[in-house]
Amino acid sequence: MPYLTWISDQNLEQAVLHLITIAKGAKTNAKQKFSKNVVDPFSAIFEMTGFALDHDSWKTTEESRQAQKTLQNFIGEFHQKILGSCADWTD
Repeated sequence: MPYLTWISDQNLEQAVLHLITIAKGAKTNAKQKFSKNVVDPFSAIFEMTGFALDHDSWKTTEESRQAQKTLQNFIGEFHQKILGSCADWTD
């Protein structure tokens, strides 16, 4: 019995696995590419002060924010893949 009636298990599993792979890679890439992204220094200062963070804690939260942003971009692609697998829809 399929997971859902309107999409094949294979298409659903492929889309989910692709998104999980992106999620895992996003965190690693955020750490590796941290210095390549432009970070607003004023925003960083106010975040550290307003949220009572030291620099290391702020950096950890910023890496998570960047990884989450990457993941959210791929959530849209995930939606496309899912809808594109439905009858009479294309990705």
